[in-house]
Amino acid sequence: MARIPHWEFQRAYQASGAITPRADALSPWDHFLALCFAQMTFRQSLRDIEAGLRAQRGLSYHLGFRGTITRSALARANEQRDWRPWAVLARKLMPKVRALYQSEPSALDLDVPVIAVDSSLISTSGIANVHAQTSAPFCTVDLLPLST
Repeated sequence: MARIPHWEFQRAYQASGAITPRADALSPWDHFLALCFAQMTFRQSLRDIEAGLRAQRGLSYHLGFRGTITRSALARANEQRDWRPWAVLARKLMPKVRALYQSEPSALDLDVPVIAVDSSLISTSGIANVHAQTSAPFCTVDLLPLST
C-alpha cells in the first residue's frame, strides 16, 4: 500500500463528492484495504475475506486497518457506497502505473497506450451480484486506453 498513501486516498474520496459514511460504519479506507486484500490474496467471498483478516489479526493494524472487518459491514459498504471515489482514485493512480510500466515492451500494436485492469468478480452479495447465482468463476480483463 506504499503506492497509495492514506492522505491521497482521503483526497480522492473528498474530491469525488461522495457522502462520508456514519462514524460507526466501515471506514472508506478500511473498505479499500479489505478490497485490496481480497484481490491480492485471491479471496472469493465475504466469508473468505473476513476469515483471512481474522487469521492475521495481529498484523491487520500494520497492514493499515483501523477497525474490525466483518462480513455484514463489507456487504453493506459494497451495496451502498458510491462508485465515484474509486474512479477518482483510479485516475490519480494511472500516471503512477504508466511510469512503472513505461519501459515494458508492448505485446499489442496499438496507437494509444493501454493498461490492463483486472476486474475479477468476487461474490459479495447475492442481491447485488447477479453472477452469484451460478458457481462458475468469473474473470474479465478490460483494456482501457490511457487518457493523456
